[in-house]
Amino acid sequence: VDVTNCEICERGDREDRLLLCDSCDLGFHLDCLTPALNRVPRGDWFCPQCVQAVPQEGQAVLNLCVGFYLCCSQGVLVFYRGYRC
Repeated sequence: VDVTNCEICERGDREDRLLLCDSCDLGFHLDCLTPALNRVPRGDWFCPQCVQAVPQEGQAVLNLCVGFYLCCSQGVLVFYRGYRC
């Protein structure tokens, strides 16, 4: 059985609170993220590392996509579909 650990706290517990990035498949506990999430967002979710890897010109295009929202809190970008800031 493969265990996915949280990239922030490095623990593999609380699987019901572990969110997987739809780009890189890395795991993150909802409450380890900054800002913390209360629930698993609907649709695709992308981790902060994958969001920051998007080139600036590509970021403008992503911001225009219907159903995508860019949130900024405490200087950390969290990008996912189906969640309104």
